[in-house]
Amino acid sequence: MALTCLYYVLLLAVLFANIWLRNKEFFTQVLIQVDQLCIPISYSQFGKGKIILDWAKKRLPHHWSSHFNTLSDGVAEFWKDGSLLCTLINSAVPGACSNPYRHWKKPPVHGQTVAYKYLGVAPAFNESDFSLQLSPYLEMKLLNYIHYIYKTIYSIEREKLLYKFISPLFVARGMGLFTAQQFQEAEFFIYSKFNNTSFCNIEIVILGPYSTYCKTNVLEYVMKQRRTKDLHTVYESSPKNIKLEVEIEKDRLRVVYMSKFCGIHEINLNCNKESIQGSPFYVDVINYDLISSKSLSKVIKTTQEVLKSVNASLNKKLNSKAPAKDITKDFQPKMEITKYLKDLNNLRTFKHSAAYFTKENYMHFQKLADNSFRIPCSITRASPVLKASASPVCQMHTVPEDLNSSVSKYNEEASHKPRIVGEVLIKQEKFSATKSIKRLQNDFNKKELQKMVYEKKLFWERVFLETARNNCNKKCYERLRHVDSLYLLRKRPVSKSLSDLKALK
Repeated sequence: MALTCLYYVLLLAVLFANIWLRNKEFFTQVLIQVDQLCIPISYSQFGKGKIILDWAKKRLPHHWSSHFNTLSDGVAEFWKDGSLLCTLINSAVPGACSNPYRHWKKPPVHGQTVAYKYLGVAPAFNESDFSLQLSPYLEMKLLNYIHYIYKTIYSIEREKLLYKFISPLFVARGMGLFTAQQFQEAEFFIYSKFNNTSFCNIEIVILGPYSTYCKTNVLEYVMKQRRTKDLHTVYESSPKNIKLEVEIEKDRLRVVYMSKFCGIHEINLNCNKESIQGSPFYVDVINYDLISSKSLSKVIKTTQEVLKSVNASLNKKLNSKAPAKDITKDFQPKMEITKYLKDLNNLRTFKHSAAYFTKENYMHFQKLADNSFRIPCSITRASPVLKASASPVCQMHTVPEDLNSSVSKYNEEASHKPRIVGEVLIKQEKFSATKSIKRLQNDFNKKELQKMVYEKKLFWERVFLETARNNCNKKCYERLRHVDSLYLLRKRPVSKSLSDLKALK
């Protein structure tokens, strides 16, 4: 009250002096300055300004950006913290700003964009205004801007109160009530809980960004269908509005819509001034083509950077006089090997993929292939040591291949292949009990071949075999060798090529 009384006293004093001294220009400037200084202060603490701040405090969290209470410094917090305005709009349109925390301690530039997109409130400030200190004039302008947002949100919520009762007759289902794609049709269905219920009283309202909307009634659709004799009727009142099709089926109502803008869309389903259960539905319309292209380029870029870092580190080791060390220890952590292999496998789908495999990094990929077999047990989570007696999984949880079926399969294949002894062709079936088959049987008894290890062998064949065929330099692009102890549990490690492993099989 003291500030208000001071304002009126100063106003009367200036008017009295203006009458006596007759100096209009000087006292007019004084009156303007007093008006600009006193009115924003009194407006923010009394009258409409206080109502707006109290309304914003109720819709915002009590502790948002600091340990102090929200809006404890008044409207100046909206000027410094852009996340407050985004959160205020999200309270009316859920999901309008996907991440308000991203705009913490930043000017409310994004909040103005979201307010214009979903509420139709035009921006009041530009980026150059936010570089200035908050003056009484800017504070007054900011309060008026928030007041426009307050009136828009109030009108939206007032319309929702008209349909606060829930209709027990219908239920809505479908993916179109949760997500949709820009410029693509999305659909949902309305089912009747009772067989004899008519769909004619259902009203469908879709509100989108930038004041786009679509509103239709099933009864209007039926009347148009009788006049046009068309199964599908599109309701579109302006070129910017949302396209909508309604189809009455035997036991349900099919609704198809298509939006031209990305963002949150509100779908209201009403029947006899009662909302259908779940209404309003907030649908996030996303441009999936744009997102997929960005993610694909990001994967390619990150994979290229990883391969460049490998080549650079290997060249540095080769040029130095000191003996080269195993760089696989400090290049990739154990838990990230699987993700790296997936990115490496994706490179095979692009052109010029053979350019990434050179003489320098070939040995690195060989070591990476050997280390990738160190898979922890899926039950005990124990990581085996890479040595001759190590197994990829615990012995308690292995699933070895059937020995009898493997030997019988070998005998069946060998029986059809003739063998040359001197100059005479002798069939293999006469030698079913030879030393080679007995030795193979003893090997299977000692070393139980793991199915999971064999699948990993096939994975590395598939990744590097195509590159080896397309390249003329076979020395650099030969198949990767694997640690033999991971296949055959011997006392000492023996390295064999993939062709030898196939021969053993």
